[in-house]
Amino acid sequence: MKVVSKLFGSEHIKTPSYTSPLVETLPGSCFVKRKDYVEQKLILNKNKDKTGNLFHRAGPTKKIAFDTSRTNVAIVNTGELCPGINNVLYDLVYTLEKLYNIKNIYGIRNGFTGLGKYNMLELCVEDIESIQHDGGSLLGTSNGALDVEKFSVLMNDHNINQLYVIGGSRTHKSAYELSKHTDVSIVCIPKTINNDLPIIDKSFGYETVVEQAKKSIMSAYYEAKDTENGLSIVKLMGREVGWIALSACLSSYNVDVCLIPEYPYQTEKLMKYVNSVMRKKGFCLIVVAEGCADEEQIDIGIHMKELFHDIYSVKYVDLTYIIRSVPANTSDCLYCKLLAQSAVHAAMSGYSGCTIGLVNNQLCIIPLDEITSDINYVSEVLWNRLLQSNLQPNLN
Repeated sequence: MKVVSKLFGSEHIKTPSYTSPLVETLPGSCFVKRKDYVEQKLILNKNKDKTGNLFHRAGPTKKIAFDTSRTNVAIVNTGELCPGINNVLYDLVYTLEKLYNIKNIYGIRNGFTGLGKYNMLELCVEDIESIQHDGGSLLGTSNGALDVEKFSVLMNDHNINQLYVIGGSRTHKSAYELSKHTDVSIVCIPKTINNDLPIIDKSFGYETVVEQAKKSIMSAYYEAKDTENGLSIVKLMGREVGWIALSACLSSYNVDVCLIPEYPYQTEKLMKYVNSVMRKKGFCLIVVAEGCADEEQIDIGIHMKELFHDIYSVKYVDLTYIIRSVPANTSDCLYCKLLAQSAVHAAMSGYSGCTIGLVNNQLCIIPLDEITSDINYVSEVLWNRLLQSNLQPNLN
């Protein structure tokens, strides 16, 4: 079997020199070893050879790379809001404080720019109790650019040993650059409601957003159905990928037209098909991802509304900024906990320049250069599954 191993060089793994405090509380079966791997994609070719990728399995190790009495930790959240940020933050603090006895934990407010302003909060479980039930982000957020050299110096000034970074694709790229210029252990937790990061099965917050989108789509369905010549248009997030729109449509059943960025449409074909649906049913429901707009269209939702408002009774709903700040649902709450705990275990074990995620439903440690090298687009197979489910023609 030929396997490409996505492992770490010595510059990304600190030497474990201390006994983990978890040895006193966990049975031996709960610990992972360096040689424990997770398979990503193993493909059997015509010669019956297997090729694929392996990643280190995430979890606690018996030996750790940090003296917990001298470890200072910082946590930062960057990018857009997403359900589950506070869950991740709470479980990071809980795992660090209660399981590894770390006393100095700081939250950097308002993204990467916060450390430059010395805008940091001291965090402990007692002070942040109950934030895991809230939407939004206790630390705030921002899309401010990272000044790698300045950030590195400031972390040294604060004697930071570990940095936990919650963010999406751009944040992961910034964290990867930062990892090349500092000895601080940097571990990311993937946060993108668009689900556009490759390799991992999903990112946290995605299922909550899809669930909320489905509820709104169903409301829009009844608005259209119960209105004479009713046409409902729902706009969802998705600048480059259409995962939210696709999954919300598949799970809500009643959508007539779904448009996503990966598969372009022609306006004439769209209008012709919508007109045929209206003649047949008397109403129509359209769901469109924000990234479907071309360069001449400032807002795809408004554009859709203007296409039909003189013909039908149009109800337009823009959900792009409404559903991303809600509290995480049960599934995402659990996933956030697993990600946060695994991130702390990885950093304590000596890993850096990495992120944590599910791969084939197994928690693993992924090098940052791997997860920033591609985009998770909706596949042609899934797109055609949607078309068949909606009885929607290809409008390209």
